[in-house]
Amino acid sequence: MVYKYLVFGALILGIIFYFLVKNKKKFDSESWKSTIVSKKQKELYRANVVSHLKNKVLKNGMKKETVLELLGDADFIKNGKEYYSLGKSPYGVDYEYLIIKYEQNMLTSFYIERG
Repeated sequence: MVYKYLVFGALILGIIFYFLVKNKKKFDSESWKSTIVSKKQKELYRANVVSHLKNKVLKNGMKKETVLELLGDADFIKNGKEYYSLGKSPYGVDYEYLIIKYEQNMLTSFYIERG
C-alpha cells in the first residue's frame, strides 16, 4: 500500500516539475531560426519559448532589422503582417502563429493568433 502512495507522489512531483521547467524556457535566436530540426520540433520549441520572447525580448519600437536578426524571415506574410508558425494549438485543432506588425520599419505590435 505504501508503494502505491510513493509512486503516486513521485508522479505528482514529476508533473509539477515538468510544468515548472516547461514554463521557464528562454528564447534563443539560433534555435528559433534552426533549419536542422524538423518543422514539428521547430514549432514545439517556438511554442515553448514564445511567452519569454513576448515578455522579455520583443519591445515595441524595435527596429525591423533587429527583429529580423532575432527571428529570421517570417514563415509567410499576409496583409502586411509577418507570421511565425508556433504549431498546432494545445487547445484545439487550429495552428497558432506569432504575428509581427511594423510601421515605418519599427515594431508596433506582436501577438499570438489562432487560425
